Amino acid sequence: MNYKKIALGIVIISVIITAGSVALAQFAKCGLPDQSSLSNMLCSGFYEQKIEPLFWSFLSLLPIAVLLYFIRREVFIAWAKFAAVAFPLMLAIMLYTYNDAPMRSGFGLSGLISNEQFATAILPSLFFLVSLIIIIVKSRKRQ
Repeated sequence: MNYKKIALGIVIISVIITAGSVALAQFAKCGLPDQSSLSNMLCSGFYEQKIEPLFWSFLSLLPIAVLLYFIRREVFIAWAKFAAVAFPLMLAIMLYTYNDAPMRSGFGLSGLISNEQFATAILPSLFFLVSLIIIIVKSRKRQ
């Protein structure tokens, strides 16, 4: 399969999940009377535990996926080897921390921030930066 089709597929999936999670956040007007059953489900913690980690994960993937469409095949394959392990791992850690019992450990930061805040701040940013470094290094090496 052509790597440009894969990159375009990643862009489309990222846009759908990112836009869908924003739309769900706008739809769930918690605390208002006459809520629908979907709105009740979203307000009962489903959005914070399941949708929000997806939003932050795929938001970090979106600019990289757009960039992948314009690079050479060799660079795409090098990035794909990294992302095949790193993205599911990042998503799993974020889903775990969002669904874990609330506690303020902050992965060793002595209660300054919660685990989910730490995971949200660090993991998508780290994935984005490492992806960008891989793409830049491999692009320069192949020239």
